[in-house]
Amino acid sequence: MGAVEGYIDNTSNDDLSNVKVTLLETGVYKDHDYTDGNGYFKVEYPDFFFEPIYVVLKCEKHGYRTKYVGTTIEPFITTREDVTLNFKRALIVGISDYKVVSDLEYCDEDATDWYNFLDSKGYDCKVLGDGHTGNYPRHDAKATEANYNSYLEDLIDVAYSGDSIIFTTSGHGDYQGVVFYWINAWDSCSGESGEDGNLTNIELGAIFNGLRDGANAFVFIDHCYSGGMGPNLMYTDNGDQIYCTTTCTEDGHGYDDDGYDNGLWTYYFLDFSWQQEYGGNPGYSLETIFDYANGEEYQDEPQTEYPDDEPQEFDGNPSYSFYI
Repeated sequence: MGAVEGYIDNTSNDDLSNVKVTLLETGVYKDHDYTDGNGYFKVEYPDFFFEPIYVVLKCEKHGYRTKYVGTTIEPFITTREDVTLNFKRALIVGISDYKVVSDLEYCDEDATDWYNFLDSKGYDCKVLGDGHTGNYPRHDAKATEANYNSYLEDLIDVAYSGDSIIFTTSGHGDYQGVVFYWINAWDSCSGESGEDGNLTNIELGAIFNGLRDGANAFVFIDHCYSGGMGPNLMYTDNGDQIYCTTTCTEDGHGYDDDGYDNGLWTYYFLDFSWQQEYGGNPGYSLETIFDYANGEEYQDEPQTEYPDDEPQEFDGNPSYSFYI
């Protein structure tokens, strides 16, 4: 007989309740417990033994990376083992029906597909959309520029070393000159809460400049002219921790597609490549997903005949493979 007890928190030092802690010996189940409101757990080795035994704690909770922690237990002694789990969080935006500017068709489907995929991979997701809240499996707020800013700042603020954050967005985009590019928020051309309704490349870069050392970010932008958003992410203090793909160059366009009921690049990256070809496996790098998605089938699509409509990849650290 023996036991392991301890406390589980996250990288923000918050105690985590309802974490499932399973005690394994050479992969064989022995006991499990769930952490209480203080993050405390205790799991017991149920059999008699008389020499030290190496065991593994499997710690899992939705919204966090599953962690395996090895420790050695002694007969008739309770061993202490504290654990810190890393965040897995995502902000997903899809705007089909705008307050003022012209509507789109399938951006709410894009958001739905990203939500279903990332939620199934254990990510804690927030969703911003338009006024048709019933079109989304989850809807936390309208995708106003103020909410883009607020939810993105919250996403960045919780991320510490080892944490993983994702930002995906689908909708209109625009530009002015060769300096300013922007995501059209739901309130574009009308503005709410003191904003003009346009999240610019400068503003997005400023938000991501708060990304802490060691935290990784994946940014997926399916908006026209979205290639103009990528460079500012790479210029941030920790741009080498960011991987971004956009539907086109700074002069190109994205497309709704009636055949797939999605934005074309969202369909090819998420469905065609990641889910169909690679089985939805997060063990494949984002670079691998991009290369397959931007392959011959995508190039044969009639909407992609213009060079400026070529999907773009902004890889903050080409010597490092990014994973979610």
